[in-house]
Amino acid sequence: MITTDNSYDSVSASDGELFGTTKYFNVLVNQGYDWTPETLERHSIDTIVRQIEFDVRQKVLSGISGIWTGIGYQKNNGSRWTIKMTIDSLNSKYLIEYPSLNCGGVLSATNIPSLQDPVLVFSEKITFGNDRCVDGGKITVIPSGNLMKWDWYGPNGGLDATSELSFSNLR
Repeated sequence: MITTDNSYDSVSASDGELFGTTKYFNVLVNQGYDWTPETLERHSIDTIVRQIEFDVRQKVLSGISGIWTGIGYQKNNGSRWTIKMTIDSLNSKYLIEYPSLNCGGVLSATNIPSLQDPVLVFSEKITFGNDRCVDGGKITVIPSGNLMKWDWYGPNGGLDATSELSFSNLR
């Protein structure tokens, strides 16, 4: 709740985990956000929450920007294939390639990661090599330093492939 006496009690997102403390709003104000009670009167809380969610997403994504590569493991048949995942948060460009399968496409970030829950979820749209790769998958990644746990879920929702990707530079 945001009060009109310049104190901030608690604001919660849909799950209440992204923020909710006076300290969080003080940090935002110190970072240049002008969200005083007077400013809040001009903006809906939904607009503010969306801005905060966007900023958190960008901060998490910028921390993992680069090219990530590895070997995918197909659970149903044991096959292996190469993965190249490009995360360019500066330009909001997320790409997936499977070089050994000669297919790939674009990714769309579909969740709002938080600092407490760094799992990122991407929807995958295969744009080339559609006859060699399944379109409509979901990818979850969990970054940890220079490694990233990578899981691919098929359109049916089941976990179909896994990998551990390694970080390399964006260039």
